[in-house]
Amino acid sequence: LFDKIGSTSWYPHENGWHQKIYINNLGQPIYTYHYQTKSSKPGITIEINTHLSRHYCAFILIEKDLHDTLGFIDIHWESINAKEKNTLLIKALSRAIVVTYGKIFTKSDGRGVKLGVEIISKKHKKIHDELMNMRHNYVAHAGTSQHERCRGIYVLPPESKARKLGLTTCTYFSELRQTITTQIIAHEETRQLIKYILNIVEQKIAKKCSLLHKTCDNLDLNKIYKLAKKTGSNRIIVNDDDIKTLYK
Repeated sequence: LFDKIGSTSWYPHENGWHQKIYINNLGQPIYTYHYQTKSSKPGITIEINTHLSRHYCAFILIEKDLHDTLGFIDIHWESINAKEKNTLLIKALSRAIVVTYGKIFTKSDGRGVKLGVEIISKKHKKIHDELMNMRHNYVAHAGTSQHERCRGIYVLPPESKARKLGLTTCTYFSELRQTITTQIIAHEETRQLIKYILNIVEQKIAKKCSLLHKTCDNLDLNKIYKLAKKTGSNRIIVNDDDIKTLYK
């Protein structure tokens, strides 16, 4: 489940490429790419850190969050329908669904991209608003919400009983309530909402991927090889200004 220091993983990619991930002594992944065979020398990697590429990657991360949310929903449904219910697991899954869904509509300095509420259809607006309300006022922040409350209570016996006993035993309680899950989370329409958003995101990814391919097709391979020799590295990071120097 976790990467071990010194471990190596291989993943096949398109057009005969293999991705190698090595975990170094600091626990950081080192990526290299090998053409046709795993034993071949690592290829030259151009890390494109342009505005377009960052947006493309942001939508890839949003797509991953949506797929994860659908996976959480599947396990959530299995858990609430189980004979022996694990309420803590159900609560954890409910929170995972809400916070991961809300993440894609919330401003992030890391991604720099979020989805706007305008993409939500009228059919799904009520579900979206409820999920975001849970996110803002219960799961991610301690706001005012029906999903979480705690009240201090001082309890006295009925007066007649207290007088009869001649002794009043008073007790201080706390009334605590937190939502374990809701009908909204367990509703089939929530799944349909996420699939609806996922379709929109996949369309955005396809468009940005097409633009990135045009950018890469315009690169001069000879310039890239010369730059690799000059820097002495098989991995080169280029920004919006740098990549213009590599055009044909």
